[in-house]
Amino acid sequence: MSRAGWFPLGLLLVCLLAAASDADPVGGRVFHDLDRDGRVDPDEPGIAGVRVSNGRDVTLTDGDGAYALEVNGDSIVFVTKPAGYMTPLNAYRLPRFYYLHRPNGSPAGHRYAGIEPTGPLPERIDFALYRQEEPASFEAVLFADPQPQTEEELDYIRDGVVSELVGTEAAFGMTMGDILFDDLSMFPRYNSIIATLGIPWYNVAGNHELNQFAPSDAYSLETFSNWYGPPYYAFEYANAVFVVLDDVRYRGAAPTPENPRASGGYDAALGEAQLTWLEAELAHVPHDRLLVLAMHIPLLTRGDTRGAWKTVRSSSTCSRTTPTCTQWPGTRTPPNTSGSVKRTATGASRRFIITCSPPCRGAGGAGPSTHRRCLSPCSATERPGATTACTSTARTCGCPSRPPGVPT
Repeated sequence: MSRAGWFPLGLLLVCLLAAASDADPVGGRVFHDLDRDGRVDPDEPGIAGVRVSNGRDVTLTDGDGAYALEVNGDSIVFVTKPAGYMTPLNAYRLPRFYYLHRPNGSPAGHRYAGIEPTGPLPERIDFALYRQEEPASFEAVLFADPQPQTEEELDYIRDGVVSELVGTEAAFGMTMGDILFDDLSMFPRYNSIIATLGIPWYNVAGNHELNQFAPSDAYSLETFSNWYGPPYYAFEYANAVFVVLDDVRYRGAAPTPENPRASGGYDAALGEAQLTWLEAELAHVPHDRLLVLAMHIPLLTRGDTRGAWKTVRSSSTCSRTTPTCTQWPGTRTPPNTSGSVKRTATGASRRFIITCSPPCRGAGGAGPSTHRRCLSPCSATERPGATTACTSTARTCGCPSRPPGVPT
Protein backbone atom coordinates (compact mmCIF):
# COMPACT_ATOMS: atom_id res chain seq x y z
CA MET A 1 0.00 0.00 0.00
CA SER A 2 1.29 3.47 -0.87
CA ARG A 3 2.02 6.14 1.73
CA ALA A 4 -1.06 8.00 0.47
CA GLY A 5 -3.15 4.89 1.16
CA TRP A 6 -2.05 4.83 4.80
CA PHE A 7 -3.12 8.40 5.56
CA PRO A 8 -6.92 7.92 5.78
CA LEU A 9 -6.45 4.86 8.02
CA GLY A 10 -4.14 6.79 10.34
CA LEU A 11 -6.53 9.72 10.42
CA LEU A 12 -9.41 7.38 11.26
CA LEU A 13 -7.39 5.86 14.11
CA VAL A 14 -6.61 9.30 15.52
CA CYS A 15 -10.29 10.27 15.34
CA LEU A 16 -11.35 7.08 17.12
CA LEU A 17 -8.81 7.63 19.88
CA ALA A 18 -9.97 11.22 20.29
CA ALA A 19 -13.60 10.10 20.56
CA ALA A 20 -12.69 7.48 23.14
CA SER A 21 -10.80 10.06 25.20
CA ASP A 22 -14.00 12.12 25.59
CA ALA A 23 -15.29 9.57 28.10
CA ASP A 24 -14.25 10.20 31.69
CA PRO A 25 -14.40 7.49 34.36
CA VAL A 26 -16.57 8.14 37.39
CA GLY A 27 -17.05 6.02 40.46
CA GLY A 28 -17.90 6.02 44.12
CA ARG A 29 -20.04 4.21 46.66
CA VAL A 30 -23.69 3.92 47.54
CA PHE A 31 -23.68 3.67 51.32
CA HIS A 32 -25.93 3.37 54.35
CA ASP A 33 -25.75 6.83 55.88
CA LEU A 34 -26.21 5.84 59.52
CA ASP A 35 -25.82 9.35 60.93
CA ARG A 36 -27.50 11.05 57.93
CA ASP A 37 -24.75 13.59 57.44
CA GLY A 38 -24.32 12.85 53.72
CA ARG A 39 -20.69 11.76 54.12
CA VAL A 40 -19.14 8.30 54.08
CA ASP A 41 -17.82 7.38 57.52
CA PRO A 42 -15.55 4.39 58.21
CA ASP A 43 -18.31 2.48 60.00
CA GLU A 44 -20.95 3.04 57.32
CA PRO A 45 -21.40 0.00 55.07
CA GLY A 46 -21.89 0.03 51.33
CA ILE A 47 -25.15 -1.20 49.82
CA ALA A 48 -24.91 -3.89 47.18
CA GLY A 49 -27.10 -4.24 44.10
CA VAL A 50 -28.15 -0.59 43.74
CA ARG A 51 -28.64 0.63 40.19
CA VAL A 52 -26.48 3.61 39.17
CA SER A 53 -26.70 5.29 35.77
CA ASN A 54 -25.16 7.95 33.58
CA GLY A 55 -28.41 8.40 31.68
CA ARG A 56 -27.64 5.61 29.27
CA ASP A 57 -25.79 2.76 30.96
CA VAL A 58 -26.99 1.11 34.17
CA THR A 59 -24.61 -0.70 36.51
CA LEU A 60 -25.08 -2.43 39.86
CA THR A 61 -23.03 -1.65 42.95
CA ASP A 62 -20.80 -4.46 44.19
CA GLY A 63 -20.76 -6.02 47.64
CA ASP A 64 -19.07 -2.93 49.07
CA GLY A 65 -21.48 -0.52 47.40
CA ALA A 66 -18.91 0.56 44.81
CA TYR A 67 -19.75 1.35 41.18
CA ALA A 68 -17.89 2.48 38.06
CA LEU A 69 -19.23 4.25 34.97
CA GLU A 70 -18.10 6.62 32.25
CA VAL A 71 -19.54 10.03 31.38
CA ASN A 72 -19.22 12.02 28.17
CA GLY A 73 -19.27 15.76 28.70
CA ASP A 74 -22.36 17.25 30.31
CA SER A 75 -24.06 14.44 32.21
CA ILE A 76 -26.15 13.51 35.22
CA VAL A 77 -25.16 10.53 37.37
CA PHE A 78 -28.02 9.14 39.43
CA VAL A 79 -29.19 6.16 41.46
CA THR A 80 -32.45 4.26 41.49
CA LYS A 81 -33.66 4.41 45.10
CA PRO A 82 -34.02 0.79 46.26
CA ALA A 83 -37.01 -0.41 48.25
CA GLY A 84 -36.59 0.00 51.99
CA TYR A 85 -34.24 2.97 51.64
CA MET A 86 -34.60 6.72 51.13
CA THR A 87 -32.33 9.33 49.62
CA PRO A 88 -31.59 12.63 51.37
CA LEU A 89 -34.10 15.44 50.84
CA ASN A 90 -33.28 19.10 50.44
CA ALA A 91 -35.12 21.95 52.17
CA TYR A 92 -37.92 21.68 49.59
CA ARG A 93 -38.45 17.96 50.33
CA LEU A 94 -37.01 17.15 46.90
CA PRO A 95 -35.07 13.85 46.71
CA ARG A 96 -31.32 14.20 46.15
CA PHE A 97 -30.46 11.06 44.20
CA TYR A 98 -28.24 12.57 41.51
CA TYR A 99 -25.08 14.51 40.70
CA LEU A 100 -25.20 17.22 38.02
CA HIS A 101 -22.06 17.36 35.88
CA ARG A 102 -21.91 20.61 33.92
CA PRO A 103 -18.22 21.60 33.87
CA ASN A 104 -18.97 24.96 32.23
CA GLY A 105 -22.56 25.30 33.37
CA SER A 106 -25.64 25.48 31.18
CA PRO A 107 -25.22 27.17 27.80
CA ALA A 108 -25.74 30.91 27.75
CA GLY A 109 -28.73 32.59 26.15
CA HIS A 110 -31.54 30.72 27.88
CA ARG A 111 -34.53 32.67 29.12
CA TYR A 112 -34.13 31.29 32.66
CA ALA A 113 -31.04 30.33 34.62
CA GLY A 114 -29.92 26.75 34.36
CA ILE A 115 -27.08 24.92 36.11
CA GLU A 116 -24.06 26.77 37.45
CA PRO A 117 -20.60 25.49 36.41
CA THR A 118 -19.69 22.39 38.40
CA GLY A 119 -16.05 22.21 37.29
CA PRO A 120 -14.20 18.95 36.66
CA LEU A 121 -15.56 15.63 37.82
CA PRO A 122 -14.79 14.98 41.48
CA GLU A 123 -12.58 12.03 42.32
CA ARG A 124 -15.63 10.15 43.54
CA ILE A 125 -19.39 10.61 43.62
CA ASP A 126 -20.97 8.89 46.61
CA PHE A 127 -24.69 8.47 47.17
CA ALA A 128 -26.17 8.35 50.67
CA LEU A 129 -29.19 6.21 51.55
CA TYR A 130 -30.86 5.51 54.85
CA ARG A 131 -33.37 2.90 55.96
CA GLN A 132 -37.10 3.53 56.02
CA GLU A 133 -40.21 1.41 56.52
CA GLU A 134 -42.21 0.84 53.34
CA PRO A 135 -45.49 -1.07 53.82
CA ALA A 136 -46.79 -3.08 50.88
CA SER A 137 -50.01 -1.05 50.86
CA PHE A 138 -49.40 2.69 50.59
CA GLU A 139 -50.75 5.90 49.12
CA ALA A 140 -49.16 8.46 46.84
CA VAL A 141 -50.53 11.90 45.95
CA LEU A 142 -50.46 12.86 42.27
CA PHE A 143 -50.83 16.38 40.88
CA ALA A 144 -51.38 16.99 37.19
CA ASP A 145 -50.88 20.25 35.31
CA PRO A 146 -50.91 22.82 38.12
CA GLN A 147 -49.30 25.30 35.66
CA PRO A 148 -49.74 28.54 37.61
CA GLN A 149 -49.04 31.63 35.54
CA THR A 150 -49.11 34.26 38.29
CA GLU A 151 -48.38 34.69 41.96
CA GLU A 152 -52.14 34.81 42.53
CA GLU A 153 -52.52 31.36 40.98
CA LEU A 154 -49.77 30.09 43.24
CA ASP A 155 -51.95 31.36 46.09
CA TYR A 156 -54.82 29.25 44.73
CA ILE A 157 -52.66 26.14 44.81
CA ARG A 158 -51.49 26.92 48.33
CA ASP A 159 -54.92 27.77 49.75
CA GLY A 160 -57.23 25.59 47.68
CA VAL A 161 -55.27 22.37 47.29
CA VAL A 162 -52.15 22.04 49.39
CA SER A 163 -53.72 23.33 52.61
CA GLU A 164 -56.30 20.53 52.45
CA LEU A 165 -53.59 17.90 52.08
CA VAL A 166 -51.33 19.00 54.92
CA GLY A 167 -51.00 16.07 57.28
CA THR A 168 -51.48 13.50 54.54
CA GLU A 169 -50.23 10.00 55.30
CA ALA A 170 -49.14 9.50 51.69
CA ALA A 171 -45.66 8.04 51.28
CA PHE A 172 -44.69 10.61 48.63
CA GLY A 173 -46.13 12.85 45.94
CA MET A 174 -45.58 13.44 42.24
CA THR A 175 -46.41 16.22 39.79
CA MET A 176 -47.05 14.83 36.32
CA GLY A 177 -45.64 17.73 34.33
CA ASP A 178 -46.67 21.31 33.52
CA ILE A 179 -45.56 22.21 37.01
CA LEU A 180 -45.54 25.87 36.00
CA PHE A 181 -46.81 27.77 32.97
CA ASP A 182 -43.57 28.77 31.20
CA ASP A 183 -42.42 31.23 33.89
CA LEU A 184 -39.69 29.11 35.45
CA SER A 185 -38.71 31.88 37.85
CA MET A 186 -41.62 30.71 40.03
CA PHE A 187 -39.98 27.37 40.88
CA PRO A 188 -38.71 28.52 44.31
CA ARG A 189 -42.11 29.61 45.62
CA TYR A 190 -43.94 26.66 44.06
CA ASN A 191 -41.50 24.22 45.64
CA SER A 192 -41.83 25.98 48.99
CA ILE A 193 -45.61 25.56 48.88
CA ILE A 194 -45.43 21.86 48.01
CA ALA A 195 -42.83 21.33 50.75
CA THR A 196 -45.40 22.24 53.39
CA LEU A 197 -46.96 18.81 52.80
CA GLY A 198 -43.91 17.34 54.50
CA ILE A 199 -43.49 14.37 52.15
CA PRO A 200 -40.89 13.59 49.45
CA TRP A 201 -41.98 15.01 46.10
CA TYR A 202 -40.96 13.72 42.67
CA ASN A 203 -41.49 15.58 39.41
CA VAL A 204 -42.13 14.80 35.76
CA ALA A 205 -41.12 17.26 33.03
CA GLY A 206 -43.91 18.73 30.87
CA ASN A 207 -43.94 21.04 27.90
CA HIS A 208 -44.37 24.11 30.15
CA GLU A 209 -41.04 23.35 31.84
CA LEU A 210 -39.16 23.93 28.57
CA ASN A 211 -36.64 26.75 28.65
CA GLN A 212 -37.95 28.23 25.45
CA PHE A 213 -34.86 30.14 24.34
CA ALA A 214 -32.97 26.83 24.06
CA PRO A 215 -31.91 26.21 20.47
CA SER A 216 -32.77 22.50 20.62
CA ASP A 217 -34.13 19.77 22.88
CA ALA A 218 -30.68 18.95 24.27
CA TYR A 219 -30.59 21.76 26.84
CA SER A 220 -34.27 22.67 27.01
CA LEU A 221 -34.74 21.30 30.56
CA GLU A 222 -31.72 22.87 32.24
CA THR A 223 -33.84 24.84 34.71
CA PHE A 224 -35.94 21.75 35.49
CA SER A 225 -32.79 19.70 36.07
CA ASN A 226 -31.27 22.37 38.28
CA TRP A 227 -34.22 21.88 40.64
CA TYR A 228 -35.18 18.24 40.19
CA GLY A 229 -32.28 16.38 38.60
CA PRO A 230 -32.47 14.05 35.59
CA PRO A 231 -35.58 14.35 33.40
CA TYR A 232 -35.91 10.55 33.38
CA TYR A 233 -35.17 8.25 36.30
CA ALA A 234 -36.67 5.54 38.49
CA PHE A 235 -37.25 4.81 42.16
CA GLU A 236 -38.61 1.88 44.13
CA TYR A 237 -41.10 1.92 46.94
CA ALA A 238 -42.09 -1.35 48.64
CA ASN A 239 -42.97 -3.78 45.83
CA ALA A 240 -43.46 -1.09 43.18
CA VAL A 241 -41.00 0.47 40.75
CA PHE A 242 -41.80 3.98 39.50
CA VAL A 243 -40.23 4.88 36.16
CA VAL A 244 -40.36 8.55 35.19
CA LEU A 245 -39.97 9.31 31.48
CA ASP A 246 -39.31 12.54 29.59
CA ASP A 247 -41.45 12.26 26.47
CA VAL A 248 -41.60 15.95 25.50
CA ARG A 249 -39.26 16.73 22.59
CA TYR A 250 -38.59 20.42 22.02
CA ARG A 251 -38.07 21.60 18.45
CA GLY A 252 -36.05 24.59 19.56
CA ALA A 253 -36.40 28.35 19.59
CA ALA A 254 -37.55 29.88 16.30
CA PRO A 255 -37.59 33.65 16.86
CA THR A 256 -38.96 36.00 14.23
CA PRO A 257 -38.79 39.81 14.01
CA GLU A 258 -42.47 39.93 14.92
CA ASN A 259 -42.14 37.44 17.80
CA PRO A 260 -38.62 37.10 19.23
CA ARG A 261 -39.92 34.56 21.77
CA ALA A 262 -41.41 32.20 19.19
CA SER A 263 -40.43 28.54 19.24
CA GLY A 264 -40.74 25.55 16.98
CA GLY A 265 -43.12 23.85 19.39
CA TYR A 266 -42.80 20.33 20.69
CA ASP A 267 -43.94 16.78 20.07
CA ALA A 268 -43.85 13.47 21.93
CA ALA A 269 -40.75 11.33 21.62
CA LEU A 270 -38.15 9.46 23.63
CA GLY A 271 -34.60 9.73 22.38
CA GLU A 272 -32.26 6.85 21.75
CA ALA A 273 -30.29 7.42 24.96
CA GLN A 274 -33.46 7.36 27.09
CA LEU A 275 -34.71 4.17 25.44
CA THR A 276 -31.31 2.57 25.98
CA TRP A 277 -31.48 3.52 29.66
CA LEU A 278 -35.06 2.27 29.96
CA GLU A 279 -34.18 -1.13 28.53
CA ALA A 280 -31.16 -1.42 30.83
CA GLU A 281 -33.18 -0.30 33.87
CA LEU A 282 -36.02 -2.74 33.25
CA ALA A 283 -33.55 -5.58 32.80
CA HIS A 284 -32.86 -5.31 36.55
CA VAL A 285 -36.52 -5.15 37.64
CA PRO A 286 -37.94 -8.50 38.80
CA HIS A 287 -41.11 -9.51 37.02
CA ASP A 288 -43.05 -9.80 40.27
CA ARG A 289 -42.75 -6.04 40.87
CA LEU A 290 -45.55 -3.63 40.05
CA LEU A 291 -44.22 -1.27 37.38
CA VAL A 292 -45.60 2.29 37.32
CA LEU A 293 -44.69 4.45 34.33
CA ALA A 294 -45.06 8.20 34.72
CA MET A 295 -44.84 10.68 31.86
CA HIS A 296 -46.52 13.88 30.70
CA ILE A 297 -47.80 12.86 27.26
CA PRO A 298 -49.50 9.43 27.13
CA LEU A 299 -47.83 6.67 25.15
CA LEU A 300 -49.19 5.59 21.76
CA THR A 301 -51.21 8.76 21.36
CA ARG A 302 -49.00 11.50 19.98
CA GLY A 303 -45.59 11.52 18.35
CA ASP A 304 -42.87 8.91 18.51
CA THR A 305 -43.25 7.23 21.90
CA ARG A 306 -43.90 3.68 20.71
CA GLY A 307 -40.32 2.69 21.46
CA ALA A 308 -41.00 2.94 25.18
CA TRP A 309 -44.16 0.87 24.87
CA LYS A 310 -42.30 -1.82 22.95
CA THR A 311 -39.55 -1.84 25.58
CA VAL A 312 -42.03 -2.26 28.41
CA ARG A 313 -43.98 -4.96 26.61
CA SER A 314 -40.86 -6.90 25.68
CA SER A 315 -39.72 -6.83 29.30
CA SER A 316 -43.11 -7.78 30.69
CA THR A 317 -44.10 -10.71 28.44
CA CYS A 318 -47.64 -9.41 28.19
CA SER A 319 -48.14 -9.37 24.43
CA ARG A 320 -51.63 -10.82 24.87
CA THR A 321 -52.71 -8.01 27.20
CA THR A 322 -54.90 -5.14 26.05
CA PRO A 323 -54.54 -2.12 28.35
CA THR A 324 -57.76 -0.50 29.52
CA CYS A 325 -58.33 3.23 29.94
CA THR A 326 -60.26 4.76 32.80
CA GLN A 327 -61.36 8.38 32.72
CA TRP A 328 -63.70 10.51 34.78
CA PRO A 329 -66.91 11.64 33.02
CA GLY A 330 -66.76 15.13 31.61
CA THR A 331 -62.98 15.55 31.60
CA ARG A 332 -61.58 17.83 28.98
CA THR A 333 -60.34 15.24 26.52
CA PRO A 334 -61.48 11.74 25.58
CA PRO A 335 -59.41 8.59 26.13
CA ASN A 336 -56.42 7.95 23.87
CA THR A 337 -55.54 11.63 23.47
CA SER A 338 -52.81 13.71 25.05
CA GLY A 339 -55.01 14.34 28.08
CA SER A 340 -56.16 10.81 28.83
CA VAL A 341 -56.11 9.84 32.46
CA LYS A 342 -54.28 6.58 32.86
CA ARG A 343 -53.81 3.09 31.53
CA THR A 344 -53.76 0.00 33.68
CA ALA A 345 -52.74 -3.41 32.48
CA THR A 346 -51.94 -6.80 33.87
CA GLY A 347 -49.31 -8.85 32.08
CA ALA A 348 -48.60 -12.53 32.18
CA SER A 349 -45.72 -11.92 34.55
CA ARG A 350 -45.22 -8.13 34.71
CA ARG A 351 -47.84 -5.89 36.29
CA PHE A 352 -47.75 -2.26 35.27
CA ILE A 353 -49.69 0.98 35.53
CA ILE A 354 -49.18 3.96 33.23
CA THR A 355 -50.00 7.39 34.61
CA CYS A 356 -49.93 10.49 32.48
CA SER A 357 -51.48 13.93 32.55
CA PRO A 358 -53.98 14.76 33.87
CA PRO A 359 -55.13 11.97 36.28
CA CYS A 360 -58.50 13.17 37.71
CA ARG A 361 -59.57 16.61 36.65
CA GLY A 362 -62.83 18.32 37.48
CA ALA A 363 -64.32 21.03 35.34
CA GLY A 364 -63.27 24.56 36.23
CA GLY A 365 -61.50 25.76 39.34
CA ALA A 366 -57.93 26.74 39.91
CA GLY A 367 -55.05 24.58 40.98
CA PRO A 368 -54.02 21.05 40.11
CA SER A 369 -56.10 17.93 40.03
CA THR A 370 -55.23 15.44 42.76
CA HIS A 371 -55.42 11.70 42.82
CA ARG A 372 -54.44 9.04 45.31
CA ARG A 373 -53.47 5.65 43.97
CA CYS A 374 -53.62 2.79 46.47
CA LEU A 375 -51.19 0.12 45.39
CA SER A 376 -52.74 -2.95 46.94
CA PRO A 377 -54.98 -5.85 45.91
CA CYS A 378 -58.67 -5.14 45.42
CA SER A 379 -60.56 -4.93 48.65
CA ALA A 380 -64.23 -5.26 49.48
CA THR A 381 -63.90 -2.18 51.66
CA GLU A 382 -63.20 1.05 49.79
CA ARG A 383 -62.92 4.63 50.93
CA PRO A 384 -66.39 6.24 51.20
CA GLY A 385 -67.36 8.05 48.02
CA ALA A 386 -64.51 6.55 46.01
CA THR A 387 -64.77 5.24 42.50
CA THR A 388 -62.98 1.94 42.12
CA ALA A 389 -61.47 0.43 38.99
CA CYS A 390 -60.04 -2.94 39.94
CA THR A 391 -57.94 -5.52 38.25
CA SER A 392 -56.59 -8.56 39.96
CA THR A 393 -53.43 -6.73 40.89
CA ALA A 394 -54.26 -3.09 41.59
CA ARG A 395 -57.06 -0.78 42.54
CA THR A 396 -57.60 2.90 42.02
CA CYS A 397 -59.23 4.92 44.76
CA GLY A 398 -59.42 8.33 46.28
CA CYS A 399 -61.34 10.44 43.77
CA PRO A 400 -65.00 11.24 44.25
CA SER A 401 -67.34 9.33 41.99
CA ARG A 402 -68.06 12.57 40.11
CA PRO A 403 -65.71 15.54 40.51
CA PRO A 404 -67.57 18.70 41.55
CA GLY A 405 -69.04 20.53 38.58
CA VAL A 406 -68.51 17.71 36.12
CA PRO A 407 -71.70 16.89 34.19
CA THR A 408 -72.82 13.33 33.59
